[in-house]
Amino acid sequence: MNCMVTPKPPTMSLAHSRTDQRSDSARPVAKAQASIRRHRRSHTNRRRSATSEAMQPTFVGAWLDQPNEMLGSLKPVEAIERGQIGLVWQVVEGLRSGAQL
Repeated sequence: MNCMVTPKPPTMSLAHSRTDQRSDSARPVAKAQASIRRHRRSHTNRRRSATSEAMQPTFVGAWLDQPNEMLGSLKPVEAIERGQIGLVWQVVEGLRSGAQL
C-alpha cells in the first residue's frame, strides 16, 4: 500500500511564538514601571505633607515655582527635575524645623 502521510501543521505559528516571548519579557518591565510610579506618588505625597507642615498649603505651589537661594537660585521644581531631590528635602526639613538656613 502506498500511503502518504501529511505532516500536521504546527499548533502555533512562529510569529505567535515571538509575540509570546516579547510579552513575557515585557511583564517584568511593566511591573517595574508600575512600582516606580507608586514610589514617585508616595514621595510626592510625603513632600506635599512635609511642605504643608512648613508653610500654608496654599503657598506650596508658589514656593515650588520660585527661585530659592538654598538651591543655588533654582526653583525647587527645577532641582527635583535635575535629580536633586535630596537637597529639596533638606530645605523642606529646615523650613519645617524652623532651623536657620
